[in-house]
Amino acid sequence: MWLAILLTLLTSYLFHFLRLDDRLYYWFKTNNHADEWQTRSVWLPGFEVNIDAKEIMGIDEGLSGLAYDSDHKLLWAVTNNPVELFALDKDGEVLGQYQLDGFSDVEAVAYTGNDTLVVAEERLQSSL
Repeated sequence: MWLAILLTLLTSYLFHFLRLDDRLYYWFKTNNHADEWQTRSVWLPGFEVNIDAKEIMGIDEGLSGLAYDSDHKLLWAVTNNPVELFALDKDGEVLGQYQLDGFSDVEAVAYTGNDTLVVAEERLQSSL
C-alpha cells in the first residue's frame, strides 16, 4: 500500500516537474486542428533549406537576431559587438549597415509591419 502511494506521488511530481500536463494538453489541442491550421499558416513540415550555412561578408561576430521583412523582401539582422543593424537580401548579401547608437547589448530584431522594426536589448530587457 505504501509503495503504491509513494509511486503515485513520485509519478505526480515528475509529471508536474517535467510539465507533461502542459505538453499533453498542447499535443491534444494542436493535433486536432493541424489540417485547419495548415491552410492558413506557414507550414514547416514541407520546408526545405536552400542555403544550409553561409558566411555573411562584413559580419565578423555572430548574429544576435534575424527577422524577415515581408513588405520589402529583406532580412534584418543585428549584432551586439559592434552594435549594428544589417539589411540583407534573401541570399544573405549585405545591402545596408547601420550603427545603433544608444544600444549596448542587442539581442533581437523583429519586423512588425508598416516599416517598423523593433530592436530588443538583452541586459536592459527593453526595446526601441
